[in-house]
Amino acid sequence: MEIKFLRPAKAESPLVSTRNNDRSGKSYNVAIIGPIGTPDKYLNLANLLLNASENDDVVIRLASNGGYVCSGEYILAAMARCKARIRTHIESHAYSIAAVIWAYGDERTMGRLSRGMFHATSHGDIGRTTDIKERADVITKGFVELLTDIKERGIMSQEMYDDVVNKKRDVYFTKAMMSKLDNALTSGRE
Repeated sequence: MEIKFLRPAKAESPLVSTRNNDRSGKSYNVAIIGPIGTPDKYLNLANLLLNASENDDVVIRLASNGGYVCSGEYILAAMARCKARIRTHIESHAYSIAAVIWAYGDERTMGRLSRGMFHATSHGDIGRTTDIKERADVITKGFVELLTDIKERGIMSQEMYDDVVNKKRDVYFTKAMMSKLDNALTSGRE
């Protein structure tokens, strides 16, 4: 079996390998390792997702502390329009927006010792106080909408959601914890 590696556009871009799958399509393996940077670093991933066929499989492997929410939303938008089956897997850890990307896979898996973390947004900004507050409110609202969707799909418990959204706590999870939720490690995107 031949495995072909696609050269990333930039050194910081996710590494992608490809091979044939058993459904007359391709199987793409994408690694998102380290901080999730600016959206331009994910052009190759977005193009892969947007051009994949219904016979293809895409596996996104995560080992990330999170990063730019706007980049995560860019990846999520491409995932939503992808025709292929998307499997997300936490290799070691997926925190913040990386955990949200994991939650949006059609199938979600975790390594036995891996962990994830959902939390309220945080960011730095500069400018007029009223402008900073307005931008922060927009980012917070969008992130709460993502977390609400994750909760409604059964991937986050009500208790986890309340801790993150209402109490502004970091909520860490393991494979054992997520196995107790009906949909966390089984079904995916609607």
